[in-house]
Amino acid sequence: GEVREWQGRVDASTREHEAAVTRLEALHRESARLERDAVERREALDKERAVFRKELDKLRAEWDAERSAGEADLEGKDREQKRRGADFEDQCRRRSAEWE
Repeated sequence: GEVREWQGRVDASTREHEAAVTRLEALHRESARLERDAVERREALDKERAVFRKELDKLRAEWDAERSAGEADLEGKDREQKRRGADFEDQCRRRSAEWE
């Protein structure tokens, strides 16, 4: 009887061990799948980020070009306004000189 009792315990322990090994193997497979999924998501995000960065750089370059053109235009208008102001001051001086 005692041998049968110990044999039952050994068999139960063996089944528990095999079940634990099976669970551990399943966990390893799930871990590997999750790691692959994470790598794929990271690669997809990196590609998306690269596309976004390229678009952002393009927009920034366009904006810089527009701003530079706008600044040049404003500088030209400012020079023209200063020239007109100087011309007006000269006319005023001449007229004042004529009236005196």
